[in-house]
Parts: sequence; C-alpha cells; structure tokens
Amino acid sequence: MHTAEVGPADDVVVIGCGGVGVAAVAGAAYAGARRVIAVDTNPRKLPAARRFGATDVVDAGRTDAAEAVREITGGGADVVIDAVGGSRTFGAALAMRGPGSRVVMVGAPQPGEVTDLGLRQLFLTGGRIQVSIWGDCVASRDIPLLADLYLSGKLPLEVGETFAFGAAADGYHSLEAGETLRPVVVF
Repeated sequence: MHTAEVGPADDVVVIGCGGVGVAAVAGAAYAGARRVIAVDTNPRKLPAARRFGATDVVDAGRTDAAEAVREITGGGADVVIDAVGGSRTFGAALAMRGPGSRVVMVGAPQPGEVTDLGLRQLFLTGGRIQVSIWGDCVASRDIPLLADLYLSGKLPLEVGETFAFGAAADGYHSLEAGETLRPVVVF
C-alpha cells in the first residue's frame, strides 16, 4: 500500500503466494487495485490468494507467467511485487511490468545473490524499482489500521494449521511444501 502506491486503476501482480505474498495481495485489494494477479509455481497456494483478494491467478509451474500477465493486463502490470526475492523471480517481475510501472522487491534475497538487468529494456520501459522492508510499515500508523481492518472483517488473517510443540518440524515441512500458509506451533 505504501511503497508501491497502488491505486484504483492499477493492475497489480504478486509473485509468490506464501504468507508475505498473500498479505501483499490483501493490501493491493484493499488499496482498490483494478486487478490483483497472484503468481506462484505451487498451484496449492493459489486458492488462498483468491481468498485474500486476487482477481486472477497464474500457475507459473504450468504456463509462462510473464506471457499470461501481459495477456490479462493487455501489455503488462502497473505494479509487480516480488514476494520471493530471488534473481529468478526478480527477472520475472521485470518481464511482467508495463511502461512506467513499479517493481517492488519485498522478499529477501539470499546473501550474495545477484542478477543481470537488461539496461536498454529497463530504460525503454521506465518506471521504478524499489525495495520494501516490512511493507515500509510505520507501527504507530499501520498496526491500528490493520487491527481495525481485521476486526471489521475487511482483512482476512488465516492462521493456518496448528501443530503441537513436538511436531514443530512437521509444521515447517508443511510450510515448505505449500500445504499451509502460516503454521502455528501451540505449546
């Protein structure tokens, strides 16, 4: 909402539909984006993205995601949010954007990871590339807003599956496999 400056006319793509990605989907939907397109290689994550506000979903494991986004948007997205943070998904984000668009890296890349940028295409498309840490959250402003949105039913917060303390590793494996969004360990 803050970094990407999503507005009502924007087509927004979110790459990665884990916990951070579906939060970005919910934020884009709340900001009034015209379309919110959720992209993931794990098709089991896409229904959750729909519940959080995605208008369209793309199974990147079965189709060329950049081509699908260009088709849905009529040429490229206004905002692309990379909720994964790797060089592969950052490259995909650049391929999905339209003229004058904004690419926001939200996912944290691995230490030392680098990527190549096609400078000519970057120049010809224009726009911005930004990084957002914690959604550029200002706690005193945003926590009360998020609490109000949740309490009014406008912000879905699925807890996910719960795991006993002794089964915490099972919860972690469930998260890695994309079987749950946010495993919660209860002790």
